[in-house]
Parts: sequence; structure tokens; C-alpha cells
Amino acid sequence: MSRPGKPLPLVLLPPVLRAARTTPLLGAGLAAVLLVGIPAALSAHLRLTDGVLLMRVATVLIALGAAFMLDDPAARTTEVVPTPRLLLHGLRAFTAVITAGALWTAVLLLGRSAITGEERELLPEPGLALEAGALLLVVLMLASAGLKATAGIGGGLVAAPGAALLLLTAMLLPLPDGVALFPQPLTPEWGMSRQLWAGVAGIAVAVTGLLLREPRRQRSGRARHAARGLDEAGRPASRGQTANPGSSTNSVNSRRMPTRSSE
Repeated sequence: MSRPGKPLPLVLLPPVLRAARTTPLLGAGLAAVLLVGIPAALSAHLRLTDGVLLMRVATVLIALGAAFMLDDPAARTTEVVPTPRLLLHGLRAFTAVITAGALWTAVLLLGRSAITGEERELLPEPGLALEAGALLLVVLMLASAGLKATAGIGGGLVAAPGAALLLLTAMLLPLPDGVALFPQPLTPEWGMSRQLWAGVAGIAVAVTGLLLREPRRQRSGRARHAARGLDEAGRPASRGQTANPGSSTNSVNSRRMPTRSSE
């Protein structure tokens, strides 16, 4: 009895990683680590507010770098591939989340060590993690919208400036009393902002799923293109076989036709 093959996501993950645009994320992650790591290496003994500010700037850098992970330079040449487009984008998004999470963890550890000892224990790590995750999901949502607008090849070019403009607008937009997107820890606005970021994260996940879904017409067309490579028995068609289903019948009839003998 033959052993079952690997699951399709595990088979697709290596080529997806090779084709993904990881350079912007790795470059942004390096800049973020240096931004927080230099004060930590110099034992700067930052105040809690200053350390949180540095970590937030580093979080924005990582999120903007992750915007390019959904780009598919070969999107126009793989439109007829039978693999669902949602699966490919999902693998790229999963890779972006894992990589960005690892980079942000390094930022958190370095930022914590850069804060002075008496205030280090007051660092709200879960709340900052929620804020960073929600921001990353918003950027991936904008990248998904960019994929729709650029036929799958330029989501990052739309998401990066879009996210920067959105953040700038959110910081300048007047909010009701007691509501703030980036409050300082231990302030009255901190708890409400965590609820706000949780709601933003949920909306971003839902919208991203809708944007990455493949239209039904495109899915049926993909299935028809995939079926053209199979014969009636479900086996791969030979190279010499044409797409015309009646070609095999014609070739058989031609062999059955009697030939005239030379007189």
C-alpha cells in the first residue's frame, strides 16, 4: 500500500518562499532591530515612554516591510494554474506573519532591555503585541486590496503608502475623549485602545479573506483549463494528442480506409 503524499500546503510552501518578496521585510526588520538595539547596546536606560515610542516606530517599519510579501511577480503567467489562488496568498500571508512576529519579538526583547530597571517591569507586553498584530493585519488587508488593483503583482506598492497615510490620518484625526490609538502605558486611555485595536484586527482579517477570495467565474475557468490536460480516463494527455475530442476517432477511421492497389 502506497504512502499518502504530503499535504498540498507543505508541497507549495518551498516554491512560495522562493518566489516571495522577502527583501523589503528583512530590510525593514534589520532597521527596526538596529533602531531599538543600539540604545540597548549602549545601556541608554530609557524611560518607559521613550522605549515604547521606539518599539512603535520599529513595529511600523516591520509592518510596512511585510506589505510586499503578498506580491506575486508571476501572477499573470500563472492564471491557469489549478492551485487555488487563496491558498497561495494564504501561504504568503502566513509566512509574513511568522517572519514579522519573529522580528517583532527581537524588537520587544531589545526594547525591554533598553528601558531603565525600575520601569522595565511596567512594560505592557501583551498590549503592545496586540497593537503590533493589528497593525500588521491592517497592512496585509491593504496589500490584498492592492493585489486586486494591480492583477496580483503590486500589492506592496499600494499598501505601504496607504498604511503610512492611514496612520498619519489616524494620529491627526480628533477622537472622542478617552479614546486614543497610541496612548502611553498606564494612562486611562490604554484599556480602551486595546479594545479598539482588537476590533481593528478582527475587521482586517474578515476583509482580507474577502479580498483574497477568487471570483467564482475565475475558479471555474481555472478548473476548465486544468481539465484540458487530462484525457477521458483522467490520465495526463500525451503530447501528440490534440485538444479536439474527435481527433482520435478520425485517426482510427483513416487507418480503416482501404487503399487502392496499383494496377
